[in-house]
Amino acid sequence: MRKIGKEIEALRRRIEASNNSATHSMDTNRLAVTEIRGRFDLDLYCNPSDDVFNEFLSSIARREIAVTLRSVILRGPDEGANGTRNWHLEPLLAHDAEFSCLEFLSVERTRTEHHNRSIVGEYYDEEGVLGRLLAKMPRLSSLESPSAPDKSFFAVGPRPLTNLCIDAGYDTQDFIRNLAQSTAFSGLQLLDWREYNETYMDDWRDECTPLEDYRAMFSAPHMANVFIKWHDPACTPEEIESLQRLRSTGLLQVIRTKADYVRLD
Repeated sequence: MRKIGKEIEALRRRIEASNNSATHSMDTNRLAVTEIRGRFDLDLYCNPSDDVFNEFLSSIARREIAVTLRSVILRGPDEGANGTRNWHLEPLLAHDAEFSCLEFLSVERTRTEHHNRSIVGEYYDEEGVLGRLLAKMPRLSSLESPSAPDKSFFAVGPRPLTNLCIDAGYDTQDFIRNLAQSTAFSGLQLLDWREYNETYMDDWRDECTPLEDYRAMFSAPHMANVFIKWHDPACTPEEIESLQRLRSTGLLQVIRTKADYVRLD
């Protein structure tokens, strides 16, 4: 385990050394490492378009390191291309290693003040990467993702997930419908869900989750006691009230957010 600790420390130093003198202090690449009883918690801050991001993912995907990880947090500056910040996670799948002890995986979601939409994907599509990662993470209990996973995520089999914090990103991928139909996560306690919200598009509502999918989820027995935090629903207050009446237990919190930017010349 001491050898793994040295390798992770060397990785941390390489990430730190990737900064240049012009980098703002708040945006410097950095890796925080905590070790408890031979298990590592890693918190990476960097631009996901930088080479250092791929190096980090490729390094922790190696079998000897992957099995020691308990948590991985990925976050970075609000920077992207064409309004999109891409978290390309494929390098985590480059080896046949299993993240057998990983309990917490967090990929930074889009915040209200962000100018760029964060997503999981090399370009605009998630392409099943979250399902393939889940298959390698038998102990995962908490997942935060800026993109909704596709149906393969629910086909992996039972997982001890208690917290699902998911943004639709650019495609809901029928996430709510698939969650309503799946009993793979019987221990789920929290669903923090942000609806598709590309409101600058004329037909954006057509891409939102259909009301009938929400009815199926709110009626599902395995969702009865789940605390639901619902961001930016495309439903009317009357529709939300009718959905809540489908549940005799469980809590619902509706959060509506809006950010406007004004150019001052």
